[in-house]
Amino acid sequence: RMIIPSKRSIWIQASLALSGLVAAPLTFGTPLFSIVVLAALVAEGAFLGLILLDGVFLPGPKSLVASRSIQGRFQENRTVSIELKFDPIDARGKRRLHYNIYDDTGPYFRVADFPLQCTGRAPYAVSYRATGMRRGVFSFSEVYVTVQSVPGRALRRFRLPCKDDVSVHSELPPVNGEFIAAQKRIH
Repeated sequence: RMIIPSKRSIWIQASLALSGLVAAPLTFGTPLFSIVVLAALVAEGAFLGLILLDGVFLPGPKSLVASRSIQGRFQENRTVSIELKFDPIDARGKRRLHYNIYDDTGPYFRVADFPLQCTGRAPYAVSYRATGMRRGVFSFSEVYVTVQSVPGRALRRFRLPCKDDVSVHSELPPVNGEFIAAQKRIH
C-alpha cells in the first residue's frame, strides 16, 4: 500500500543530489553558493513532490477486483491455462498503467510465466499456464500486483483477494484401441 519510488526516480534523485554535491564545493565562498544550494533543494523537493503526486493517484487494493478462470481440469503433470481478470471499482482503477502480476499458486504448481506484465486500462485480463505437480486440493488465495504509472515515477504494491480451491487429479493412462477392443470382448 506504500508509495515506492521507481528505479528511474531513484536514479534521477541520485543525479540531482550528485550535481548539487559537485556544484556546491565549486561555488563555495562565492555569491553563487547560496543560489546553487537553494536550486538543488528546490529541485529535490519538486521531484519528491512529483513522485508523491504520481503515487497518490495509483490504484490500491480498494480500486480493483480480481477474478480467476481456470480453462480445463488439473491432472498431475498436465498444463492448464488460467486467466486473471481485473475490474475497476473506482476512477483510480480505470487509469492506463503498467502492471506486474503474480498469482499465489503455491509450491505444488509449476509456472514459468511470472511475473505477468501488461500495460492497459481496467478491465483487462492476463493469462498464464500452470502445471499441477501432485494430487490434492489446493487453495489459490490472492493475487500480488505491482502497479506503476505511465510516467514511471512511483509504484505501489498490494494484494487482491482471489480465493479458489483447485483440485489436481491423478494422471489418467491413455486409452488406446486395443484396450477398448478388450473391454468389448469381456462384456
